[in-house]
Amino acid sequence: MTVPSLPAPRAGDLLRALKGRARPFDPRPWSHFKDERSLRVFRRGSLALAASAQALRAATGRALTLRVPAYFCSEALQPLREQGVRLHFYPIGEDLEPDWERIAEAPDVHPEEAQAFLLVHFFGFPRGLERASEFCAERSWVRIDDAAHLAQVEGLRPGPFLIQSPRKVLAVPAGGLLFASAEYAPFLPDPRQTGVMEHTASWLTRRLVQKSLVSLRVSWHRVRPFRARRATKPIDASAGCDPFALGMLNAVAASLPKAAAKRRANFLRLLESLPSRSVVRPLHPQLSLDACPFALPLVCEGDCGPLVEGLNGEGVPALRWPDLPPEVLETPERFPTAIDLAKRLFLIPVHQELSERHLLLMEQTLHRALQGGAA
Repeated sequence: MTVPSLPAPRAGDLLRALKGRARPFDPRPWSHFKDERSLRVFRRGSLALAASAQALRAATGRALTLRVPAYFCSEALQPLREQGVRLHFYPIGEDLEPDWERIAEAPDVHPEEAQAFLLVHFFGFPRGLERASEFCAERSWVRIDDAAHLAQVEGLRPGPFLIQSPRKVLAVPAGGLLFASAEYAPFLPDPRQTGVMEHTASWLTRRLVQKSLVSLRVSWHRVRPFRARRATKPIDASAGCDPFALGMLNAVAASLPKAAAKRRANFLRLLESLPSRSVVRPLHPQLSLDACPFALPLVCEGDCGPLVEGLNGEGVPALRWPDLPPEVLETPERFPTAIDLAKRLFLIPVHQELSERHLLLMEQTLHRALQGGAA
């Protein structure tokens, strides 16, 4: 048996999406802010991030320096690079929170440019909110919250920009949501809506095949090993969602609270099943009330590669973080913690479509592997 790394769509949601694909996108289930926010829907979260930078440049009439955590996916920065945004990487701590002391000690960079700070809520755990608000206000930096791993942002007090990526936590083919405060709303670029469904058709085919294999209890990992999917062709920076993808977002919106509760329950179950003496430690040994886990992050004593390979060989999808930016890898003396975590940290799925059989297999396999035995 193979544990699916991602949730598959439900038949009811697919039917609702087909029936409602001509309807406009309904932002209400996604908007839980105390202030008024404008929303744009792009195909991916990385495009929403690039759009926030574009809006900032338009609002200020200046070039932009964006501070990005050193522990960040290099591929997601490509739309920003294409815009000419200056990227300045900052150090992080062992808990993935910004290393505020070292950031404060660093000299100003390009003060003639507009300054922004990207605060990333890694793996669905809000981090450093109050400190980031004070820190950015003292320096006149514009805060951008990357909540791509959060299924729900209710109760979160973000900066002027907030990004969500429903496709990372729900069974939808696309969706990068950009929320902006009223100050920047007039400068937001509009996504290019498209009727071409090539991307959605490919996603739907993969997910339906996955659904069939899960139902038949087929161990497909023996034929097709687990790996993180990456973009195979350039994506238009203004790409929005096709009508079916928007219909799927509308269809699954009502399931957000249930999906979040299921993710929390799966996280706690797997966390509690970890052996007391283990070759790994959980990045988050407790589950805070405002967290909605994207995955269960575990940190090895050494390189997690052999352990990940062993778990994958038993049908448990353990995935490593994608490549770090080259600027980080080329200066290891500045970012030792980010580089070290990239070698030692891996993720175990906790998504809402995991069955009892899947959870039992994961518990048993993790227990054997983490005690130092063969997976």
